[in-house]
Amino acid sequence: MFGYDIEADVDDEFMADPKFIAHSVQLIGMFDQALKMIGPDGQLLAEQIADLGQKHVGYGVRAEMFPIMGKGLIAMLESQLGEDTFQDEVRKAWQAVFGVISEDLMKTVLRASRDVANIDKNTSAAVTA
Repeated sequence: MFGYDIEADVDDEFMADPKFIAHSVQLIGMFDQALKMIGPDGQLLAEQIADLGQKHVGYGVRAEMFPIMGKGLIAMLESQLGEDTFQDEVRKAWQAVFGVISEDLMKTVLRASRDVANIDKNTSAAVTA
């Protein structure tokens, strides 16, 4: 995911990379935590996402990576859950969750890079990933 060449071929060796697996586990854990916090803990969730965004700035994450990540997440969920489970409603729900979380992360990344002029353009691309 992040830290890998965007154009890299995805093969069995790539998918078995311990760094890739660890990041994938962290990503799904983050979604699990975020979904549990929606509602009464919304402000705390926003603060944690901002903190996570700052960490990603340090990792060299760029705003244009988020839509790619969103497409990869949706493709993986569809592949793993199958078309009987991953129907249109489920796809839209995951797109919405990823969109909200990545929008806040992207805003942090863009502010850190001082690319404030592109916040709306880049965040809308992630929401529709």
